[in-house]
This record gives sequence, C-alpha cells and structure tokens, in this order.
Amino acid sequence: MAVTSAEYADRFADVPVVLTVEDLSAYPSRAPEVAVDLDAVAYTVFTSGSTGRPKGVEVTHRG
Repeated sequence: MAVTSAEYADRFADVPVVLTVEDLSAYPSRAPEVAVDLDAVAYTVFTSGSTGRPKGVEVTHRG
C-alpha cells in the first residue's frame, strides 16, 4: 500500500491500494489515549537456548 497525495498517485500503478492524503481525513489525527499497566506483559520471547528445550521470557511494558 502506498500513502501519497493525489498528484503522485499515478506513480504507484502496480500497488493494489493507494490511499491519498485526501482520504486520510476520515481517520483520527492521533491515537486514542489508552491506560497501560507498565507491569503487564507486552510480549513473550521464545528461544530454545543451548539446551534445546523451549523456554520463554515475558517482557513487560516497562521493560
């Protein structure tokens, strides 16, 4: 997908979706405020490590 203004839209003929700047007016100008618990898990990283046994490490939003 390409995000561009109408004057450059013709440069993206092979791209299936072209979203012009004029179309962006339908979207909010900023992300909504969201309360995040800094100690809540944001993601988990999995690795097999040197033992070959899978293990995971939980990373918090604070980290």
